[in-house]
Amino acid sequence: MNWRFLKHLRLPCRLRALPVVALAVASAFSDPAAGADATQGTAAVATADEVVALPPFVSDAVEPVWARDTRTATTLPVELGDGMFSGMADALRGLPGVQIGQPGGPGGRSSVHLRGGEDNYTVVLLDGVPVNNSTESTGGGFNFSMIDAGGFSSVEVVQGPVSARYGPDALSGVIKLTSDVMGAPDSRAVVQAGGQGLAAAHVSGGGQSGGLTAAVSADWWQDGSRSEGSYARHEAVAVGATWQGRSAEGQMTLRYGWQESASFPDDSGGAQYAVLRSLEERSGDSTTAAFELFSPATQTAGLKWHVRSWGAWLKSEDNSPGVAPGPGDPEGLPESRESTTLKRAGASAEVAAEIGGNAMLSVGVDAESAQGESDAVLLYGGTAIPTPFKATQDRAGAFAECTWRPLAGWLIQPSVRVDKMQDYLPRVTPRLGVCVPVGKDLTFRMNAGTGFKRPSFYAISNPLVGNPALKPERAQTADAGVEKRICGGRATIELGGFSSRYRDGIDFDPGPPPRLVNRDVIRSDGAEASLRLQACKELEFVFTGTYANVRSEPGGLPLSGRGRSQGAVRVRWRPSRSFTVDVAVIAVGRVFDTSVPTGDVFLPDWRKANLAARYEVRRGLALTAAVDNLFDAKYEEAVGMRSPGVRARGGIEMRF
Repeated sequence: MNWRFLKHLRLPCRLRALPVVALAVASAFSDPAAGADATQGTAAVATADEVVALPPFVSDAVEPVWARDTRTATTLPVELGDGMFSGMADALRGLPGVQIGQPGGPGGRSSVHLRGGEDNYTVVLLDGVPVNNSTESTGGGFNFSMIDAGGFSSVEVVQGPVSARYGPDALSGVIKLTSDVMGAPDSRAVVQAGGQGLAAAHVSGGGQSGGLTAAVSADWWQDGSRSEGSYARHEAVAVGATWQGRSAEGQMTLRYGWQESASFPDDSGGAQYAVLRSLEERSGDSTTAAFELFSPATQTAGLKWHVRSWGAWLKSEDNSPGVAPGPGDPEGLPESRESTTLKRAGASAEVAAEIGGNAMLSVGVDAESAQGESDAVLLYGGTAIPTPFKATQDRAGAFAECTWRPLAGWLIQPSVRVDKMQDYLPRVTPRLGVCVPVGKDLTFRMNAGTGFKRPSFYAISNPLVGNPALKPERAQTADAGVEKRICGGRATIELGGFSSRYRDGIDFDPGPPPRLVNRDVIRSDGAEASLRLQACKELEFVFTGTYANVRSEPGGLPLSGRGRSQGAVRVRWRPSRSFTVDVAVIAVGRVFDTSVPTGDVFLPDWRKANLAARYEVRRGLALTAAVDNLFDAKYEEAVGMRSPGVRARGGIEMRF
């Protein structure tokens, strides 16, 4: 079992009493018991602050077709054959407002924080299907080290509380992953190998007949080694199809993934400080499916409609050796075994109509049902303490959104939804986005909204610390910024600020009785900046920077895993049509962290450079080469967990 959720990375000093609670229970048992045109305002309202100077790939499996041209967000194509990224977390690193934690190499649990929020405040959608597992002790935080970048065509980040569009739980935002079986079929084969045990392969193919398009892909990825303290392996297969008819269009996806990983437990101090040298072993598999029908793209008048259904079956196992006592916790953390299963199914229907020629109103309903089960055991002092639970959660909601263009270049987009959840009163979440031109090539944007997150199955139902009386966590966020085009449109500067308040955060109270309670308030205030510059036809630059002051209240304590500053520089040089070189430099300021062997510490700031190149030998055949951590930077993203050193890798890509 992972105790990270109980600690919740907020008030560590209070949570060290948890093993004492476990010891007391053990005694009782042993005693007989998440590049659009600025004038359209679409990126501003979607608040997708991902900034990468690469061609956009627009694919949205959640929003209806008619909404795509009014909320287009800059997206990042992620292809294993490009050779730039060694993993999904690497692909997201350095984006404005996105903080990544990948402690100790490929097997470490990779968390993503959007604008300082907890990692379980971000909803992750895989082909439109939510894949956060709320039965795990992480409270629903998604582990990005459990997927690789090879089988996905795009990633999209939407920041801010977006419950009005995406439903509950998206307090900080949404991260949308799109499989490469969506859209036009792409027949290719990619193999990649490198140092530190890296090996990967991807194959995909498809065809088209009349209005029907179908595609299939398979992936295999392995990195690291158990002997070095960090290992991960992933396998996946996906099938997708789209079809077009005179009265309707549709698409479907089906994906199965299996993964395993091993690393030192959280808070153990890693390879440098851990007393117990056994690794925490994780494994799991996931099955997701989605089906949707919508009015044809050729329809230019009349009522437009969109219906969807989706399902997910997520299983995971986590076997931890525990953490020996130390200065940060005199009792240490117990050995544990955790096996969880989450089944989720949902459906939605939406219709939209034009109003007065310059506005569109869309309304819809959705519903979701989830069943969670956990079979966990704490092993403390030779005594097994079972903590199993089963729970269900149903939700129904209705939403409305208006997209209004009162003047040329203006966009005003209010939205609101109402959700009724099992055992809770109805909740209303409004949101407003505005985009206004204020001068030549200058656009002002503003977003404000609220969101909420249901307590996870673990937080409500765990027999040791669960609390059925927990209230949903809430968020209020506002952001504003400007976008300016300069140098004749060859460069774009974006400057913005944000302020978020997360209330009723779930924290551990040692009691007695010990349980999870609503207590914390997290404040996150910051600024983001980016510059995209096409210096010439062959050379482009992207500069990004983020400052975020994230703290918990009362007390103003810093939160683990989130530095105040970070920045990135990406350079792409294309001297010819067949040759491309990418350089990325990432800089992260000092980060607060804690471990049992050391107590609370601040990890020093660090910088890392990556280099990648791609050469197209001939049409359909390309070679890739890359060097990760080019200058062999020594740094830690968690106490005692040294990140991998310099590594070379290369690959071959064939398209058919």
